[in-house]
Amino acid sequence: AFLAEGLLIYLSGDAQGQLFRAVNELAAPGSHVAVEEGTPIPDEAFQQLRAAALASGEPEPWFMLIYNQMFAPAAEWFGERGWTATATPLADLLREYGRPTPDAETEPEAERMIASNTLVSAVKTI
Repeated sequence: AFLAEGLLIYLSGDAQGQLFRAVNELAAPGSHVAVEEGTPIPDEAFQQLRAAALASGEPEPWFMLIYNQMFAPAAEWFGERGWTATATPLADLLREYGRPTPDAETEPEAERMIASNTLVSAVKTI
């Protein structure tokens, strides 16, 4: 089993590709992979968030630690390589388990983050 929960945001698109390829090469049929992926936000908005984080004076602003890149949608990428993959939007999973989701009016940043995240699980079939 391979788990990349919370990892991809800290990797460049190229590094994500290297990770996906390595998992695919190392995995035997029946192997599982789980990936949490986020849809990149528009670059202009990302740069504004980074600038605001720097201006805040935080010692290590979170937006300076992450990449705003996606190598490929994980379900599609693994699916094209002999994996049976399922992508579940995080908001759907939270609702399925009876967990609250943030309100767009009162918690716009949290709502945007949850809406942009997808949980992908896949099993290698060949």
